Amino acid sequence: MTRETAGSRPAARYLDGPVAIIGAGIGGLTAALSLQHFGVPVRVFEQARALREIGAGVTITPNAMNVLDFLGIGSALAEQAGETLRYFVRSAADGRVLERGPDPDSFVPEFGAPYCNLHRADLHSALTDAVTNNDPDAILLNHRFDHLEQDGDKVVAHFSNRTTYEAPALIGADGGASAVRNVVFGGQNASYTGHVALRALVPFTRVPQAIIADPYALYVGAGGSLIHYPLRRQATMNLLGNAQAAQWQAEGWSIPATVQEFLSLFENFPEPVRELIAAVPEETIFRGIMQPTLQQKVGRWQGILLTAIVFSVYHVHFQFALARIISHCCWGLILGVLRERTGTLWAPAIAHALMWIIFGAI
Repeated sequence: MTRETAGSRPAARYLDGPVAIIGAGIGGLTAALSLQHFGVPVRVFEQARALREIGAGVTITPNAMNVLDFLGIGSALAEQAGETLRYFVRSAADGRVLERGPDPDSFVPEFGAPYCNLHRADLHSALTDAVTNNDPDAILLNHRFDHLEQDGDKVVAHFSNRTTYEAPALIGADGGASAVRNVVFGGQNASYTGHVALRALVPFTRVPQAIIADPYALYVGAGGSLIHYPLRRQATMNLLGNAQAAQWQAEGWSIPATVQEFLSLFENFPEPVRELIAAVPEETIFRGIMQPTLQQKVGRWQGILLTAIVFSVYHVHFQFALARIISHCCWGLILGVLRERTGTLWAPAIAHALMWIIFGAI
């Protein structure tokens, strides 16, 4: 028995030209790679000006790993992820074990593929590389979808940069607030349910010992839950909390929050969980989440500047003294450029710590 993996095939004869895909996220790139596998050329249109490392942990179950194996990238991703540990479901009230997860060694014999916890950026990078290796021109950046026209034979996509693209078919993979869906089916207003998700990454060197001893756990309780698990061969701890928070009504995946806000929603959870939340470094929030997100939306240097401004306002505690705002904004710009130039959070995190030691609270 052999497992089929992605490779080049003759182009599909029933489509006259590449299929257009709106959105170069996980869904859009998976669709693109799947179509390429069956010989269908694609053009993926992404509104961001650059594809950058963004996001945190994502769980890949065996059925999804089977798909990634089929597309030729599963083994490399599993190697990056490292060993998947058995998880425990615990009470958010007192930490006692409520349930044990299945033996990780049982997944491959039973389902044909492992269960992996990946950094979203690693999955996105693997998909991007695979798609562009098949066709270097497959992904087009700085193309924000505006509207479309269609008839029985073709779809014409219009973009905000005043370009158009004609295709035999178009796939909308542009996220929860899909512009393609709104155009095709009409806009729908989202209703806030009072629930928010907070996510963060903590370097393993900052993780409390009690969490290191129990690295993969899901805490469940009235009004909230929280899960933590290691990523990248235990280099980083991923943290995801879900809670009720009536005061937050913005819609999005990358709305900044402070460590104090995170803690306030989980103040009744066991002490090791609170210690883990308290260990979240500021640089994870500002340069790890906010800056890449803004760069995707508004551009490289504009994203650095906007992050620095938010960083400044936060650190002067919303007391708008011009001299302090300018000073902290300059520090924010330095940290942002360090993140951009080095491609890692370690440089701004170390610089931030040195600023604290030398100049006091920054």
